[in-house]
Amino acid sequence: MPNITSMFLLLAFICLMTGIFSPDIVIKWGIPHLKNRKNILITFSGVIIGCSFLYALNENPMISVTEAASSTRSQSSKPLEKVIYQIGEVGTLHETTLELNSVNQTEEILSINIVLQNHSDEVLAYNPYQFILKTNTGGSLVPNVDDETTLKAGELAPGDEVSGTLIYTYPLDEGYSFEYRPVATNALASITFDLEIEALQVVSQPKVMGIGDMVTNESIDLQVTKVERLNKTELSTPKKGYEYVKVDLMLKNKTDDTLIFFPYHFELSDQYNQKLKPMASLIETENLLKMTEIVSGGVIEGSLMFEIPKNATNLMLYYTLPTLFSKETLSVNLELEHEVKNTLTPSLSFNENWLFGERLVPIELENMILTVFSYDKVNETTYSKAKDGKSFIIIDVQLENRSETDKNYSAYDFKLLTDKGELILPSLTLIDNDHEFKSGSLAMESSIEGLLIFEVDDFDTQLSLIYSPSQWEHSQKLVIPLS
Repeated sequence: MPNITSMFLLLAFICLMTGIFSPDIVIKWGIPHLKNRKNILITFSGVIIGCSFLYALNENPMISVTEAASSTRSQSSKPLEKVIYQIGEVGTLHETTLELNSVNQTEEILSINIVLQNHSDEVLAYNPYQFILKTNTGGSLVPNVDDETTLKAGELAPGDEVSGTLIYTYPLDEGYSFEYRPVATNALASITFDLEIEALQVVSQPKVMGIGDMVTNESIDLQVTKVERLNKTELSTPKKGYEYVKVDLMLKNKTDDTLIFFPYHFELSDQYNQKLKPMASLIETENLLKMTEIVSGGVIEGSLMFEIPKNATNLMLYYTLPTLFSKETLSVNLELEHEVKNTLTPSLSFNENWLFGERLVPIELENMILTVFSYDKVNETTYSKAKDGKSFIIIDVQLENRSETDKNYSAYDFKLLTDKGELILPSLTLIDNDHEFKSGSLAMESSIEGLLIFEVDDFDTQLSLIYSPSQWEHSQKLVIPLS
């Protein structure tokens, strides 16, 4: 801590420099008789000489920490030796003892249990910042004082002891030592323990995710439920020396918005680390994973087909969900199979942008009045027949323009929501030219009525019609339950 004399010296020196380079500033200070550089130099030089004289007479001049340490060492007949203790031993310093009972490690947390004893005749103050975890690379870590289980600051009466736990968040792959400094101002005095034991050198390996496991991140859950190797399908045969791999999987949307999943976000690698994209429709077209949009909490299920060299090994499936700033990849080892304990289940959620209505009741959105009159489930229309395991849903809707301008409309303003959270676009299959809902422009105060057709799985029973004239992600949507 600088004393008063040192502060005067510094102040005088600053004033002198100011006088040398900027005499006008000194005049503005209210010292009008100092009108030239000579008077300024004489005045402030005198101040420096006077302060130097006072400094020489000071009975307690400052010395550096290094000088203090040297002085302490010179007065001691025995040089200070740093003793390194092991876990379980009792370290001693200045009538204070410290014992490390145990050291526990998880992937990111190190907890140290200690016992601190005061053998002196004076009260010993302690706090968690006196306990330092030092790394081999020179870093120093203090305990997580916000942790409820960590040792808090306190005082020890003569003869008393305290036990507690210190929690550290530490970097992996490093060796450690542990120091306790009873005298905070003396960095040379400490009780040091060597923590370089085998248990601390083992880095926890993340579990390798395989078939049946739930692979997850902030956006999605991915689960591979089955993997098959096929020599042929009903529609195709692999080229010579190759075979097909069919991967059955499930995906769940964990975000608050809708997500679109693309099959080509998946890749398969083998022992040669070659990356393969899924193939086009080769088997069981109705189960093949296709481009799918699902709402928050929705789940989709489907298959991917890959053509790989026969008997290829080390098969790994990768899924990359592209985002604006990063591409996070999930991986599944297809050679490793675990028991499927639970499968992904939908848990649909809707935010304030989803507005619910009723069938046969007109409801308004963006100056467009929607009325859903009827719906029907059929296996064929005038021009088409549904695939095996599929059905057509035909919905009679009407739109009325209540705005003061013409408004465009399209069949693709509508989607069908399944109970699993999948959003299905209208089918391109025509019903008939007179009744299908087409695209066009709707004049103000006019209306249009037509039929929408969707193709769904037979087991999809809880269906809702979604209408949104704006296709932006956060635009409002009308939800009309059909069942």
